[in-house]
Amino acid sequence: MKQLIVICGFAGAGKTTIGKALAKKLDYAFVDKDTISEDFTEYILTKNHSGKSRDTFMQSAEINRLEYITSLKVCKDIIDNGINVVAALPLALQIESYEKWKLFAILAGVPSDYDIKFVWIKHDIEKEKLNLFARKSKKDQAKLANWEEYAASIDGLKIDSEYNCIEIENDDAPDIVAQKIIDKLIS
Repeated sequence: MKQLIVICGFAGAGKTTIGKALAKKLDYAFVDKDTISEDFTEYILTKNHSGKSRDTFMQSAEINRLEYITSLKVCKDIIDNGINVVAALPLALQIESYEKWKLFAILAGVPSDYDIKFVWIKHDIEKEKLNLFARKSKKDQAKLANWEEYAASIDGLKIDSEYNCIEIENDDAPDIVAQKIIDKLIS
């Protein structure tokens, strides 16, 4: 079976470290969007002569879409050569809905018969935000009924429930967290 496991989460959650450990345990290739897009974005900036800093340019919806499509094409090429992939592809605002994800996958040529799993690496900062949520007034809590709504209000990102993300806490050594992911994937 051709499989792509997408590791996502907030910045600093440990996506790369855990993704590498998971890929090693499963004997899959590891792809990191940030590694791929770094040179890609620098090239675009050089050709564009925009004068924008990399950080400012990275916020652009257009460059973000191109980065995802390029990263997915790399994943597809590896999978088509017989090697499954674990990819650190943090879900950005531009693909907060599963419909947008499917569109990017189509644009990248990813066949619909691939087995694609999503794993959300929970970061300590999420616990902090949940604690802040708990300290909000009952009125504010009613407005922000759950974590997804709260995360959306803070970061502008709400993960569409159609992603069916497996959530895992980054609360142990990467190998142990990777094994927890494997256990959840097969259960």
